[in-house]
Amino acid sequence: SVKRVENRVVKPIVNRVEIPVVIAPKTPSKLEPRIKELVSPLNAGLELLISVYTKYKTERKLPIFFMTIAGIMAILFGAGFLMQLSFSKLGIYQGVVKIGSGFAFAVVSMLVGSRLSKKGAAFEEYAAALISLGVILNYLMIYFLADLGNFPILSNAIFGFSLIFLNTIISIYFSLKYEAKLISVISLIGGAFTPFYLGEFTDGNLYFLYLWLLAVGTSYVAKKINWKSLNYVIFVVAFGTIEYIVFNHNPSITTYAIYFHLFAYTFFFLSLFDGLKL
Repeated sequence: SVKRVENRVVKPIVNRVEIPVVIAPKTPSKLEPRIKELVSPLNAGLELLISVYTKYKTERKLPIFFMTIAGIMAILFGAGFLMQLSFSKLGIYQGVVKIGSGFAFAVVSMLVGSRLSKKGAAFEEYAAALISLGVILNYLMIYFLADLGNFPILSNAIFGFSLIFLNTIISIYFSLKYEAKLISVISLIGGAFTPFYLGEFTDGNLYFLYLWLLAVGTSYVAKKINWKSLNYVIFVVAFGTIEYIVFNHNPSITTYAIYFHLFAYTFFFLSLFDGLKL
């Protein structure tokens, strides 16, 4: 039988298909990985501490771990705070002996770090920390040299500046040899800011030249250890210290113009070139 449909419009049944809305993923921020890269040396040190803690906890030897930390703090306290009460019978020479002992401790720390670095990958971070400690102590002792009023040769600003330059070269050498990010950052910041403790810049000529050599040397380290973010740190440190010198020590216009252009073209080169390739 055939069914007749009169005066009726038969509409086809269409099933509605909901098209899913595809949301394009957000472009990842470039700032976060940069920040992580900058603080990676601190993260490495923290991870080392956590791994050591976990190891001792697993072996149920946590008392040894805490006694080790207490021993390190006791050594630092004794060598730092209590040392000022020692050598009192040496008279005017006690300051020289204290600073000399500090330099000796720094040298021993760097030598021990160098030896440990040859023991394998497990000791690399600890070795870098010891070398960094030696670099920091050297900068600190150079600062204390400026207070030796009874020994004008040792407290002379030029002599102290020469020691800073030597310590910077040594730290850059260790940064290249062991590819240690921590040492490279400490050598840059310590080298750039320690001269401020000496308090003598005159027209800033010597400091500007030293700062430029420090920036070039540290950028070379950044290239060799493949840590490009170090160039950002160099720029911030150089820019900040240059402006501080300009506003507080009033260098001549000619000096400022020459070195400002020298720094500018240096950072243009670092930004636009990879080696000699554009």
